[in-house]
Amino acid sequence: MRLSDLMEHARNCKSSDPRDMIYAFLGLMDRPCPIMPDYDVSMNTVRTQAAKYLIQKEQGMDILARARGNKCLTTTNDPLPSWAPDWFGTIDDNPEHDAFMAQIHPERQQYQAGGDDLPDVVFDNDRYGNTDRVLEATCLYVDTLGSVFHDSYGVSKSFEGRNNGEDIQIEVQSNAQSGDEVWVIVGAKEPYLLRRHNQGATILGFAMLRVLDGTSWQMSPIMRGRLYDLYKVGDHNIVCERIRII
Repeated sequence: MRLSDLMEHARNCKSSDPRDMIYAFLGLMDRPCPIMPDYDVSMNTVRTQAAKYLIQKEQGMDILARARGNKCLTTTNDPLPSWAPDWFGTIDDNPEHDAFMAQIHPERQQYQAGGDDLPDVVFDNDRYGNTDRVLEATCLYVDTLGSVFHDSYGVSKSFEGRNNGEDIQIEVQSNAQSGDEVWVIVGAKEPYLLRRHNQGATILGFAMLRVLDGTSWQMSPIMRGRLYDLYKVGDHNIVCERIRII
């Protein structure tokens, strides 16, 4: 079985040591896994190891849809990166996010914002010296959140873009705020909302983009890979940046 499938199963299990929620299933995998049981490392180290493996060997950047929030903005010296899901804890237990996902789910099958390339990422240590806690990825700039023009109070918010104004509707989770940035991460199906800070950026969740077509809002071509296609043919108007996501 794949590690991603085993992680879904493990969500329904209990263990006195949360690290065993991953370690106990390694022997059931259908391919060798570099993760070795080590009870001298923290749970966040094990979570990060699993997330890295999934990005490199299984799901690519799809795993980012499960990781969200400001988990890394903490006073601890052992932070869980914003790109790594907390499969078994309460950090990612977010009913508001689940409602947002359910709201836009019917359209998700059509997304290919970051193309079909393999993830163009490298992993680096964070400022505390924790191994592979920083994900550096190739990102394509979409827009910056401007004014709120709809707030569902708990599920999602819709913003105008600072650069595209009323021509684009950016629907994001309720934790978003003006000034957050929307980027397409190469290899990811959806655009993501990033919040910049001194150490790099954190992932807040993904963004649904719509454009006004006559009198109705339609899915933006960016969701189907338009921005990525322009990047691949060398369009110099595309802002491309390597961003360190922590």
